Amino acid sequence: MVVVMRYAILDGGVAVNIVIADAETAAASGWVAAEGAGIGWSWDGGAWRQPDSAPPPPPVPESLTRVQFLLVARTLGQTIETMRSEIDAFGAANNFTADEIADAKIRLEGMQFDRDAVILNLVAATLGLTPEQIDDLYRYGATL
Repeated sequence: MVVVMRYAILDGGVAVNIVIADAETAAASGWVAAEGAGIGWSWDGGAWRQPDSAPPPPPVPESLTRVQFLLVARTLGQTIETMRSEIDAFGAANNFTADEIADAKIRLEGMQFDRDAVILNLVAATLGLTPEQIDDLYRYGATL
């Protein structure tokens, strides 16, 4: 299982986005661990400084394209194959019918991934992701 954390994407030492990623992806991308920090916070190389008034986070996109979704999934160590396995395991553990499992797998082949899709939220929960983390992933995906 890949461990994921919150990381900040910096611009001039200021967090412009918060993403969920594994340590390897974050290090390769130059992101900084952001536990307790948010968008608008300043990083001095050793500590976070809260802004006087943090701007609200950008809105959560209603959907991601297939490419955006797969790039975000990759930051979590997920591929189409691992997601298919997650759907199989989740479906079996939750008494899904074979048709429901097949429908969920077909959605993986779609061109759009809606934020409010039930199967997305259920599988994300099995990965230990909170709704807020999923929102952050969708915000990040919209920048790709």
